[in-house]
Amino acid sequence: MGLCSSSQQKKPRPLIRLVKVEMDIKEDNYQQTLNLWRRIDEQMELLKNKHLISLKVLSQNEQINNFLLQNQRQNINQNLSTFFKLFDEFQIQFTQELMQNETFCMNQSDLLKNLDQLNETFAEMGYSTKVLTQSLTKY
Repeated sequence: MGLCSSSQQKKPRPLIRLVKVEMDIKEDNYQQTLNLWRRIDEQMELLKNKHLISLKVLSQNEQINNFLLQNQRQNINQNLSTFFKLFDEFQIQFTQELMQNETFCMNQSDLLKNLDQLNETFAEMGYSTKVLTQSLTKY
């Protein structure tokens, strides 16, 4: 029985490459959530101009915008967690408002689709919402 051995030692694979791939994925997810939020924010701005949304929801919307503005280029994991927490609070208040004004949601299908999509994106990243509905578009 003989052992085969090479005269050259094998170099270990660098772990940096694996970490960078994971960080790139998180950066992509973070950018995707930001893009979805920007679309939602634009739609909320239109509702604000038409006076169709409560001040409480608008205040939470503004709180998210301020957070995102102040925390650009910070720790992505920490930003995602805080962003999700703020979004979840916003979503709870927004859902309560929808339940009080059911005719409102009939005219806002794009906004509801974007909220659902952002919810799904957060769910794919492991965040779960407190909102008891499966989908806002089912109202």
